[in-house]
Amino acid sequence: MKVRTLIVDDERLARVALTALLRKRHDVVIVDEASSVQAAIDGIRLHRPDVVLLDIELRDGTGFDVFDRIEWQPHVIFTTAYGHHAVRAFEVDAVDYLVKPIRPMALDRALSRVKERGSLQMSPLRVKQGLDMLFIRPADIRFLRAVRDYSELHLTTGAPRLVSESLGHLERRLPPGFERIHRSFIANTRHLEAMVRDNGGWSVRLLGVNEVLPVSRRAVSDLRKLLGMPFA
Repeated sequence: MKVRTLIVDDERLARVALTALLRKRHDVVIVDEASSVQAAIDGIRLHRPDVVLLDIELRDGTGFDVFDRIEWQPHVIFTTAYGHHAVRAFEVDAVDYLVKPIRPMALDRALSRVKERGSLQMSPLRVKQGLDMLFIRPADIRFLRAVRDYSELHLTTGAPRLVSESLGHLERRLPPGFERIHRSFIANTRHLEAMVRDNGGWSVRLLGVNEVLPVSRRAVSDLRKLLGMPFA
């Protein structure tokens, strides 16, 4: 599988140089380029790339502005002419921090780290809990429940986490594999075990979860397809 990559830099020659390096790799496909904060945000929302090569000093802001405003969370490799942003870059869980001019071996190592992290199911999801920031792997989430303006994350290990973000906001940031089964629930479809009749409607059972979760009428057909169930 090719690593779908977005290049973000406000200098054309820098984009050309990165493009030349990436085209030497058989395992990378460049989905787009961007030269500003807003163009980067638009490109990420449109293409949902696996990795973004993200310059820090852009004409209309910084790479951190991009990182703070995107819902989809790709792997991020910061590329910059300056070394003094490194601490903040790793605080936001960047894969790597490369200083220009980008050396081929450094870029290769960064892309190898992307592969070591695996799919975006394994890449941490940043969620707010009060004034704190938590990093939770989507693969560790069994389901999410809306609790007023907050969300309760039920994990494969440990107690549920109540986070300071709405279910709708988290839904836009979750990777493929999560299904909005009800206005108050999102399920990780990798944990789906069965659908059951429940008072004329449907519910789902998830592996490792004692309670059954309600399913809205419009989510029934999608879930039955996932489970390979015939239609009545």
